[in-house]
Amino acid sequence: MIENETPDLGTGPLTLEMAELWLLRIEDIATLERDMGYASRVVLFGLIAELAKSDVINADNLIAHLVQVVPDCHHQGEKLALQCLIDDLYQQLIQLKHGAFDNEVHH
Repeated sequence: MIENETPDLGTGPLTLEMAELWLLRIEDIATLERDMGYASRVVLFGLIAELAKSDVINADNLIAHLVQVVPDCHHQGEKLALQCLIDDLYQQLIQLKHGAFDNEVHH
C-alpha cells in the first residue's frame, strides 16, 4: 500500500537506494491506479447492466454514442483505452441480453 510519506531526496547526489525508494513508490501508485480502474469498470458495467435491464437506458444507443466519441480523443492511448472499454461493455451487454451477465470485466 502507498505510504503517506514521500521519499526525501536530500541535498546530495541521488543514490541507488534513493532511486529504488522512488521507483517502489511509483510502482505502488501505478498498481493502485490500475486496481481502482478495474474496480471502477466493474461498478460501471454493473450500473449500466441494471439500467439496461430496467429499460432506463437504451444500451444500443449508449454504445453508438460512445463509438462516436472515439475519434474525438486527442491521444492514441485514450482512443485505444476507450475502444477497449466499449468492446468490453458491448460484450457484457450481449451477454445480458442472453441472460448470462456475470458482472466480470474481461481484459
